[in-house]
Amino acid sequence: GKTKTSKKGKAVKVVPMEEREIKTDKDQRRTEDVIVPSLRMYQDYPVYRSSLTLQRDKHIRFCLRGLDQLSASYSSLDSSRPWLVYWTLNSLDLLGAITPQFITDYQPRILSFLSLCQYPTGGFSGGPGIAQLPHLAPTYATLNALSILGTPEAYSLPNIPLLFSFLLSIKNPDGSFALHHNGETDIRGTYCAISVASMTNLLTHQNGALVRGVANFISRCQTFEGGIGGYPGNEAHGGYAFCGISCMNLIGELTDDKEEVLDLKRFMHWVVERQMEKEGGFQGRTHKLVDSCYSFWQGAVFPQLAPFFDVDERVLKLNNELKVTVRDKLRKENEGLKKEYLDKEAGNKGNLMNDQIKLQDYLLVCCQSHDGGMMDKPGKGRDYYHTCYALMGLSIGQSCDVVVGAETNALNEVDTRYGVRKEKANAIEQYFRSNDMFNNNNNNNNNNNNNNVHT
Repeated sequence: GKTKTSKKGKAVKVVPMEEREIKTDKDQRRTEDVIVPSLRMYQDYPVYRSSLTLQRDKHIRFCLRGLDQLSASYSSLDSSRPWLVYWTLNSLDLLGAITPQFITDYQPRILSFLSLCQYPTGGFSGGPGIAQLPHLAPTYATLNALSILGTPEAYSLPNIPLLFSFLLSIKNPDGSFALHHNGETDIRGTYCAISVASMTNLLTHQNGALVRGVANFISRCQTFEGGIGGYPGNEAHGGYAFCGISCMNLIGELTDDKEEVLDLKRFMHWVVERQMEKEGGFQGRTHKLVDSCYSFWQGAVFPQLAPFFDVDERVLKLNNELKVTVRDKLRKENEGLKKEYLDKEAGNKGNLMNDQIKLQDYLLVCCQSHDGGMMDKPGKGRDYYHTCYALMGLSIGQSCDVVVGAETNALNEVDTRYGVRKEKANAIEQYFRSNDMFNNNNNNNNNNNNNNVHT
C-alpha cells in the first residue's frame, strides 16, 4: 500500500478511508465475537434447537421480586415508577403468572399506588403526589398496567373526562402531542396519546378532535431511508418506527389505499434490514449494535404490516423493490433446518417477513440471565425494561406457531399495537366501548379518589 513520511521522517502506511475501522465497526466485531460462537451450534445443527428452554420460573421470580422490592440501582427511575409497574406486570402476564391469586395478593397495592400518581387535572405522573407534572409516558404505562390487571376495579381507576381534557390540552396544531405541558414534542408523545385514547374509546370523542392531523404529522416523520424518526427531519429509529406504525394502525390510516400518507414499501425496506444477519436480533438504527428490546420495537411492526405483504401477494408487491424477497432469504438461511420447521413455514400464510427462528435463537441463547430476567446482550445486566420487551419480542417471534425449543417455551400472544397481551387489550377496549364514562357513576368514584389523594 501507499506510504507517507511522518514529521519525524518515518515511513507511515496510508490506510484508505474505506478500509479504516471506526469505533462502531470495532464494537460490532467484538459483539459478533461474543454472540456468534454461542449461536453456531444451533444454526449449524438445527436439531439442537429442541433443547433451548425459556427459564420461565426464574423470570417469574425475578419479576415478582421487582413488584415487592427494588434495589437501590433503580432509584434513577424514581420519576418513571408506573413504567416499572407496567414492565413487571406485562412480563408476568406473558409468562402466564397473572392468576386470580396474584390479583388478590397484588392488585390492592398496585391500584393504591397508581391512584396516587393520578393528577387532579387528568393524566398520570411518574410518581405519587403533585410534585411531578402529568406526563404522557407514565399515563400510557399506567393504562397498560390497568389493562393487564383486567378487573373492573382497575378499569374504573382513571378519570376519563379529565384524561380526555389532559390529552386535548397538550395537542399541537400540527397533529402531534407534547409529552407534558410546555414539554418536548416527538412521535413518542403522539403514540402514547393515541394508544391511551384508543384503549379508553376517546378517539371519536368530540368529532375525533384527538386524531385530527396525526396521520399527516407521522407521514412527515418518515425519512429518506424509509424508516420513521422522532420528528420530521430526524434519523429513523426502531422505537419511533413502532410508534408511527402502531399509531397509524390505531387511527385506521394503515391501509392499502393510504400509501400516499405513509410509504409502506419503503418502510419495509428499512425495517427488514434492521435484523442482524449474524446475531439474529434487531438493531435500533443503521450501523448500531443488536439489542433485545428491539425484538419488540422493530418486531412488533411485522404483524401489523403482514396484511399488506402476505405470502400469496408478497412477490408481486415486493419483487421490484427487493432483489431477494425476505421469504426466499429465510428459506436459504434455514436449508438445514428440520423438515417440520420448513413444512410449517411453507404452509403458513401468516408468516412474518423476518427470520423468526433466528430471532428466538438470539433471545433464548444470548439474552437470558442465569438468575432470571432478560438482558440487552451478553455482558450486560438484566433489568425489567429488557425483560418486558425481550419477552414480547419472543412472543412475536413465535407467531404462526413457530416456537423454537420445547412447546412449553410458548408465551401468551401480544397485541402489537399496545404492547400488552392480546386478550387483555380486547377486554379493556370492550369495557370502555360498553360504558359511557362521561355519564356514569364511575366518575363520581374517580372524583372522590382524586379528592382523597390530593387534598
